Amino acid sequence: MDDKTITSLTEAFKAAPSAALAKILVFAYLKKNDLNTAIQYLPHLQDDLEQEELSLLVKHLLQANEHDALMDYGKKLTQVASLHELLQQLLTQGAFELSKQLYLFRLKQDPMIKTPDFERQFGNESERPKLRVIEKTNTAEVTQLSRYREQVTTFNDVVGLDKIKKQIHKKIILPFQKPSLFQRFKKKIGGGVLLFGPPGCGKTLLARATAGECGASFFNVEVSDVQDM
Repeated sequence: MDDKTITSLTEAFKAAPSAALAKILVFAYLKKNDLNTAIQYLPHLQDDLEQEELSLLVKHLLQANEHDALMDYGKKLTQVASLHELLQQLLTQGAFELSKQLYLFRLKQDPMIKTPDFERQFGNESERPKLRVIEKTNTAEVTQLSRYREQVTTFNDVVGLDKIKKQIHKKIILPFQKPSLFQRFKKKIGGGVLLFGPPGCGKTLLARATAGECGASFFNVEVSDVQDM
């Protein structure tokens, strides 16, 4: 199809859009390797594309990394060989998640597309057995932990760390206990102390003891409690 004919068809489409004209223009521009223009007519297509036409369209979308449109038309591929080729090319491009989503979607519709190679890479999540985790809980340990959390911890329970306790008392406990004193001398109330160090060095114990010295409740909140991956 020459450029003059394509131009005439384009003008005809602008005057009276139709699915038939859109289909002609899509594949006319694909043959000219003008995918950007061909994509403009994709929303006007109907679900009447033949498998050879789908394969050609998917091939161009894959080369241009148009993954959103590729997913839509890849779902309509019924030829097993064409689908397998598309999945493998997506893996080669590094689009693992897209390839996996397309495989699992088509697998629900047609189990015949299953292959040992793709199963090893993707797996059928719907067929995986659900694991049950059974743990034996030591009642004594749970009771002991519960009692520990209910007890009030103070600096008397913290051995050593005198310099750190002095800093905490000056910056946190004293302003909390005697705010009027700071207001009288126009001292700013607030601030804090950043504790850092390896696990087990006493950071949480110090924080719990600080709360105890202030007569406040202590809640040990970890990042995983408020934010997941």
